[in-house]
Amino acid sequence: MISASARYEAAGWCAPTLASRLGRVATAGLGCARRPSGGCPATSGDWNEGCRGLARQRTLVLGGVRSGKSSWAERQLAGPDRVDYLATAAERDDEDWARRIAEHRRRRPAHWRTVQTLDLTAALAAPDAPLLIEDLGNWLARTIDATDGWDGDLAAFRAKAEELVTAWQHSPGRVVLVSNEVGSSVHPETRAGRIFADELGRLNTTLAAHADEVVLLVAGLPLWLRGPVAPDQPGEPSGPVEPGDQPGRRQSGERQ
Repeated sequence: MISASARYEAAGWCAPTLASRLGRVATAGLGCARRPSGGCPATSGDWNEGCRGLARQRTLVLGGVRSGKSSWAERQLAGPDRVDYLATAAERDDEDWARRIAEHRRRRPAHWRTVQTLDLTAALAAPDAPLLIEDLGNWLARTIDATDGWDGDLAAFRAKAEELVTAWQHSPGRVVLVSNEVGSSVHPETRAGRIFADELGRLNTTLAAHADEVVLLVAGLPLWLRGPVAPDQPGEPSGPVEPGDQPGRRQSGERQ
């Protein structure tokens, strides 16, 4: 029987670091990239020690409203180093919106740098710190606004979206990108709502295709759709897992 760790190592993941990460996946970030041509880093007592030289990692975090996606994404970059938090939301004259923004700000460590921007392409192309982008839905809505796309002429917006995808695909650093999962909601009644859902769904799909990890948050719990703890075929059992390969997780062949 082939263990889960053997399957992932065969696929190019560094087994020593992976084994440590699987044991602490509930609290630790998934920062290890695929192994370099020179081989895997040596085993270390620190879960992240073997990954420090492998900084390039793109994680797409999806979830619905109040799914826990934002706080989970923040925890993936927790640590003493600076993080650039790219905030895409605009200020609004709305008390509820102001409370939500204040809640996000309170959670951020004091040493993180907050940058309010829509120019994600430039930030992805030349980062000088790990990036947390919050979130794609606000970027999309404001970019459609800026390109006058709500009347249905989305050519200018889609050109911007294509630039973003290219920058994401080639970004050299550690990036965690938060986006709304719109596929489980009701069909929007308004034209603008349908444009938003359709365009965000397409963009999520394209970014996921170029992500190292894709994680869906449901009720505060992360479900790996792509990455070293995801099954071989998302949504399908990948066969029994050796005891100890994924501590605290049920075997992928079991039924609840």
